[in-house]
Amino acid sequence: MKRRKYLTVIGATSTIAVAGCLGGDDDDDGGDDDNGGLGNGRGDGPEEDVPVPAMTMEFDYDAGAGEVTITITGGDSAEGENLSIEGAAGDGDWGTGEVAAGSSVTVAVEPGDEVAVVWTSPAGDSEVLDSFDVPE
Repeated sequence: MKRRKYLTVIGATSTIAVAGCLGGDDDDDGGDDDNGGLGNGRGDGPEEDVPVPAMTMEFDYDAGAGEVTITITGGDSAEGENLSIEGAAGDGDWGTGEVAAGSSVTVAVEPGDEVAVVWTSPAGDSEVLDSFDVPE
């Protein structure tokens, strides 16, 4: 249950009530999130300022099958719709939902390809998170 803090200011001729999140913690976990009550810092505001996720990943190349399996091994999670695989014989994506440690995707590759995992922010900015050069 979310808690809200209320501040009431009483004047001589009028009463003004200001209600809302006035900083502090509202998630009942005992800690102080200290975000000033301005959202959760994950892009829920009008500017969609979402930080680039720091993800570690492993690329497993199977030359016989002509495939690379990309596995997230740690770090931040990200929404699948914000991740894409570029440069493979058939560009791929992670689908929808949360992509976190243990998630993997397999894409077809050809010798000499550079396979890149690209994150795109809700605002449309993109960043290469990691890449792999397929041996010739």
